[in-house]
Amino acid sequence: MRLYQEAVAVRNKTIFVSNLPRPTKIQDLIDLLKDVGKVVQVRLLIDCEGNQIGDGDGDVEFTSAEEAEKALKKKFLHDQGISLLSSEGFPDPRKDLMELMILLWKYP
Repeated sequence: MRLYQEAVAVRNKTIFVSNLPRPTKIQDLIDLLKDVGKVVQVRLLIDCEGNQIGDGDGDVEFTSAEEAEKALKKKFLHDQGISLLSSEGFPDPRKDLMELMILLWKYP
């Protein structure tokens, strides 16, 4: 139960970002969002050389859910429109765990 509560708490403080311009670095996101709150962690999809891969996706964790909510108002990075989604767009970690348990039970 504790692990689930921690996962939900982190999810509520985290936003999903996409359509990031190339090349976007972690510091670029910190600089963009630092006026809405303290950025705890940034995760970007990158290759082994540190280059952005995929559609420019990642997530940003703040110290509070309120800061994450404020960050959703940001719309541009390096003059390119970006997409930010609230934690409601994230899957419920309990549901993922239940689906995994069902799969393991069905296919040992």
